[in-house]
Amino acid sequence: MDQLNAIFKHLGTPNDKIWPEYSELPLVKKVTFADHKYNNMANRLGQKLTNKGFDLLNRFLTYCPSRRITADEALKHDQQSANSLSRNSQLAGDHYEKLIEGQGFHMRSPVDGKASKGEGFALKF
Repeated sequence: MDQLNAIFKHLGTPNDKIWPEYSELPLVKKVTFADHKYNNMANRLGQKLTNKGFDLLNRFLTYCPSRRITADEALKHDQQSANSLSRNSQLAGDHYEKLIEGQGFHMRSPVDGKASKGEGFALKF
């Protein structure tokens, strides 16, 4: 419940307008969630993403599964690389890896011929 409320706090509480038949979900019939009217991700992320990068993030975080972007659609999105999603071009490639290395969970970028070798991901508490 805490996790759902945290998600709703940042993305807004779902409703039937943005997710048709949301009110028919079994848990929604049993529990009342706090009503967060708006998606606050723009405030949270500040100037870290371009407009197109923010659009892609929102499409990934869309509640309604039938409206959420697919992997194929995401690959065709204007903003495919870390360089184009970030306002700071220094976040691309090795610079990005070094920046996020100590910041908790992240998937490591594949290295030519080494995709199946190595750690795979890092998890830091």
